[in-house]
Formats: sequence, C-alpha cells, structure tokens
Amino acid sequence: MTGLAGAAAITESATLQPLTPYGSTKAAAEMLMSAYSASYGLRCACLRMTNVYGVGMQAKDSIVARLMRAIRTGTTFEIYGDGRQVRDYVNVSDVVSAFRLALDNEDWAGPVVIGSQESLSVLDVLDAVRRLTCAEVPVRHVEAKAGEMPAVIVDPSKALASGWSPSLRFEDGLVSVWDEWSRADLSAIQMGVPVAPAFVGDGAPMVGDRAAVIVGDGAAAMVGDGAAAMVGDGAAAMVGDGAAAMVGDGTSVDGDGSHGAAHVPLRRAVSGD
Repeated sequence: MTGLAGAAAITESATLQPLTPYGSTKAAAEMLMSAYSASYGLRCACLRMTNVYGVGMQAKDSIVARLMRAIRTGTTFEIYGDGRQVRDYVNVSDVVSAFRLALDNEDWAGPVVIGSQESLSVLDVLDAVRRLTCAEVPVRHVEAKAGEMPAVIVDPSKALASGWSPSLRFEDGLVSVWDEWSRADLSAIQMGVPVAPAFVGDGAPMVGDRAAVIVGDGAAAMVGDGAAAMVGDGAAAMVGDGAAAMVGDGTSVDGDGSHGAAHVPLRRAVSGD
C-alpha cells in the first residue's frame, strides 16, 4: 500500500503508493474512513497490519500456512524469486490485542502500524520452520510476483506509545501453529478448509476477560466482555456495544495481507489493512 520503501521503516506518515490493485483497495478504504471522520465526526482507526500468522489460519495462502500445508501434504514449497525479500511478522493474538485497544481507546484514530519489528526473509522463515518441525521441506524457486515489495520494515512507535506491544517473537509463535497443523485432519488440509477451532492459551479459548478467540478464515472471535468479532475473509465483526467492523482476512501490508473497510452504527470504527 505504501509502495517501495527500500530499507526505510514504514510509518503512518508514509505516502500511499500502492503497487497492486489489491493494495489500492486498502488505500481506498483508508480514504473512505478519512472522509467519514471529516464529514460525520466518526473516529476511525485504520490498523496497518504486517504479515499476520498464528492459529486458526489453515485456509490462508500466506507463507506460514503455505509452509505448514506443504509439510503435511508432502508437497514442494514454492519461493517467489530468490527468497531474500523481507517481511515483518506479527502473531494473530497480538493483532487481537491491537483491535481491542483501538475499539476502546479514544486516542486510537487514523492509520496505526501494527507490526512486531521482527523482519525476516522468506529464507529465514523457511529455516525457522525447518528447525521447529524437523521437516526437510523441499523448495522450488519460481518467478517473483509483479509488484512485490523487496522489503517491509515497519516502525510501530505510534501503537507502542498508545499502549500496545507485541508479546510473541516469531519462533515462539510458530510453536502453537505447528502444534495445530500437526494434529489437523489431513483430508481437510488437502481441501483447503479450516480444520478445527483455534484455541489460544493453555487449551482454553480465552484472551482477556471471558474473551474467547477463534481467529482465522471464516472463524469467529469473541473479543472482550462478550464482544463478538468475525475475523475472516469478508467477515463482518460486531465488536463491543454494537460497533461493526469489516476486518478483511487478517494479514499484511505487503500482498499476503488483509484489507478492511468498516460500517459502524456508533461513533467509532476499526479497519484492518
């Protein structure tokens, strides 16, 4: 959405220069929310999430899910280009925390970058998955996708100053991902459908006070005290007391990611892009 940033860290002030039609939809969503803020006084928080990974994402086509799927199905993993392109990875549980803060905190408004500040290359991610799973993971290099950014390095200082912080390093977050994929039904994986509810924590679907989280494509997330959020492809989220948010597919800024728009009957809105 922000175009070629090179080695510079992406902040909220970055000029929107999308490289793909997909990125353009995210930029357009931010413009729409900006217009609602100016016209109707609606507080809109546009969460610019990086590559989101975690439990409950068996139907996704982002890198972590693709690697897990290749291991379970015994297929070859395709690497676009040389594999040195860099991305920031943030765990879905940390993204849920960001959404909760954005909904409840009046200081959250406008674009907010949500990322772990842990940027890894595709080859780094591959090595981490191999170490965890002890799988060889055969790979094949294919032509890089048009419009792919060589690097996504972010500066989430605004979110950090507003009370959010990532809690999981990438390799630590991979543990629960592999645990889920290793126990999943193989036939369901081959069909590309969510295979089981995703539980976060010590076997219980709890994040926060009575907050049950089942997050992923088409999955439902209970966020906060009885607030329900649908976090999945094209899913509508009822979050808090009647606020509705379109959340997208829960991932990133760089083409493996999510886009969001929002329609909110109250004076607040949160969009993930």
